[in-house]
Amino acid sequence: MAKVAAAKILVIDDNAAVVDVLVACLHQEGYKVSGALTGEEGLKVAYVDKPFDFAYLKRVVAMAFQTERAQPNEHSTG
Repeated sequence: MAKVAAAKILVIDDNAAVVDVLVACLHQEGYKVSGALTGEEGLKVAYVDKPFDFAYLKRVVAMAFQTERAQPNEHSTG
């Protein structure tokens, strides 16, 4: 039987305790999980560890993530 690869999840929240708990719980369930405390940090993780199958973003962090993603930066290819 073929082994299915674990889904990769990115957790971004400005509360370190939330990130720590979600990362620990999801990792324990067999997922590959990365965590970040800011949208900027989350973008850096996303570019390095891409692709992710799912991302959890707190609403405030998600807005910052979207703003930063829309701006050209050194990671852009176009």
